[in-house]
Amino acid sequence: MSADLFLKEALAECELHIKRIRFAMSKLNDHIPFTVVTWTTLNDETVEAMDQLIFRFIKLQDAMGMRVFPRLLDYLNEPMENTSMLDKLNRLEKLGYLSRKEVWQELRNLRNNLTHEYPDQVEDNCRLFNYFYSQVDVLMDLFFHVQGKISLI
Repeated sequence: MSADLFLKEALAECELHIKRIRFAMSKLNDHIPFTVVTWTTLNDETVEAMDQLIFRFIKLQDAMGMRVFPRLLDYLNEPMENTSMLDKLNRLEKLGYLSRKEVWQELRNLRNNLTHEYPDQVEDNCRLFNYFYSQVDVLMDLFFHVQGKISLI
């Protein structure tokens, strides 16, 4: 399969995750920002939407980092196969596909924090989710920027 087709498949996967992210966000819009009181009285439907949002955020970031970025670099004839993610991010930043690699790293740290839930730390969980919710658009914007640059190739 050609590098072009591999890249198109990776972009389509990301678009699907974004579609699901938007659906989950539409279910949560009326609840945001969470307070300690609302957090402690979450119903199953809201928790399900939260879980879907977190899951799709993680899947989107994985698809971008493990498929879009490497396939884009391959398509651009930038041999980065055996390099670290940081090296790939640096190269994508230099090529103009990322405005700041630190944004990607911050989103990665946020993603890692989301995977640790401590039921007895309601205030921290509430604050983390509210911050996470505000950053979902940052990841989607990052994808759309990359996608837009690719369309110009």
